[in-house]
Amino acid sequence: MERSLGAKRRRDRTLGILLVRSDDAYLQEDSEWNFADRKFVRHYPSTPDLNVEFLNSIVAA
Repeated sequence: MERSLGAKRRRDRTLGILLVRSDDAYLQEDSEWNFADRKFVRHYPSTPDLNVEFLNSIVAA
């Protein structure tokens, strides 16, 4: 059986991966930084062979 790093079986028994990035926000209160919020940005929710287009465009610097 072929498996990819991080791949998991879905309910329909197909193999899939989910590539996400977390955007964390912090607030400075007095002289301390405290966690305020976290948002997950999905980039790739599909098969481990990466044959589906990514959800976010890559922006060149």
